[in-house]
Amino acid sequence: MTQFFPVPGCRLVRIVRGGPTAITLVAEARRDHARCPTCRAVSTSVHSRYRRRPADLPASGKAVRLHLEVRRFYCRNPA
Repeated sequence: MTQFFPVPGCRLVRIVRGGPTAITLVAEARRDHARCPTCRAVSTSVHSRYRRRPADLPASGKAVRLHLEVRRFYCRNPA
């Protein structure tokens, strides 16, 4: 299933058909850590989760919707 809809850095959770004209890809981020953009320290402390829904172009004549769950991380660097 993932070979047809590769989403780099993500795990494909499921594919939902929205009738004959649409398809929804539900994915989540694979990484369990992130770097702070300011100090570059690595953090594994999850702050929150939210869902992104970026727009995509049609594929094979069907509307494509991407539901991507991503995490925000705390920076534990006291500086």
